[in-house]
Amino acid sequence: MTNQKIAELVHLARENKKKGNYQEAEIQLRTSLSIFEMIMKKDKEPQILVEYLTTKAEYYNLKAKVMLNPSDTPLKMRQNAIRSLECMEQARETIEREKLPNRENVEKNISNTLKNVIEVFGCVVPETENHYIFKCPIRNRNGFGISPSIVLKNPTCSICGKNPTNPEECSHIPGSEYDKEVCRILHKGIGLDHSALVRRPKDPRCFPIKIFMPKADMNKAFTEEELKIKERDKSPAFCHLCKKLKTVPDIDFRTFSKMQRLEEDDIKSSKSSKEMLISGYLLFADK
Repeated sequence: MTNQKIAELVHLARENKKKGNYQEAEIQLRTSLSIFEMIMKKDKEPQILVEYLTTKAEYYNLKAKVMLNPSDTPLKMRQNAIRSLECMEQARETIEREKLPNRENVEKNISNTLKNVIEVFGCVVPETENHYIFKCPIRNRNGFGISPSIVLKNPTCSICGKNPTNPEECSHIPGSEYDKEVCRILHKGIGLDHSALVRRPKDPRCFPIKIFMPKADMNKAFTEEELKIKERDKSPAFCHLCKKLKTVPDIDFRTFSKMQRLEEDDIKSSKSSKEMLISGYLLFADK
């Protein structure tokens, strides 16, 4: 009987959302969650847990999209969107662990909600006392990459063992075949000449995974009033690059969470002067 009651409440909530009756929908979803919690005290079946988590995700998603109370702020609504994503991610992990059906539906909902969060609310830029830290692969790849200049020492022809750069010593052509053996240039030493900042590095992995922007420079983008409000409300800074580019990339929830989280290494690096400093940026190449 209780399962039927939950199904009726969720159905009514969805119908009310379609009609714009958001307050009624919120009450119905909240009531269904209370019934779920009563059931789960006795029945801890994985399928019930998944149904509870997906309903809870739907509840938080509604609170993220619609301002139901005067006290709701954009920051609170964004937090509700993140809670919705966390519930769906827990549901996905339970489905995967218990080998339950409907994983594809949950993953689709995660992707759609995640794109909506990025498009509407943007991403939090973690910050230390001295820096804003950009970890977003989209933003960092829209800047500069690192291109190393390598010096190859003592080149040797694999066919004759002589210097292939001197035509008087070696006439073999690299890549050509001689008596069923392909000619290759061998090097007995490699040196690094320099590293350059370029728009499109040949190796797509050679983009910084973190950019530390000094707050003294970054805060110039804010008005005095905005900085006062930010300080007063202890609110974070947000990145809206994807909205500006009018495209939201496919990104998994774990990456989304990690790039907005301030980690212990970030704090240590922000205080350290050992990292490579280029025009006010601290760049970290992928290890």
